[in-house]
Amino acid sequence: YFKLWVISQASINFTTKVQEDSSELARDRNPTTSVGGRLGLGMDIGQVTLEMMYERSFTDVVSRVVDARNQILSVTLGVTF
Repeated sequence: YFKLWVISQASINFTTKVQEDSSELARDRNPTTSVGGRLGLGMDIGQVTLEMMYERSFTDVVSRVVDARNQILSVTLGVTF
């Protein structure tokens, strides 16, 4: 069987560590969370799932830099059993 699908999601990311020039920065200088959105499409072919997602952060992940936002493209291959 074959199934094609489209997905849209909101996301919240948590920053666990920030490094600059090999020294860890203080957490109070940088946001600990960022909010973003995801768009993707995928397909199921039998028990195999293939998914491609694009994620864009709506908030800056580093407070001192202009437009420091995540942009992530991911491809996932999975098997259901």
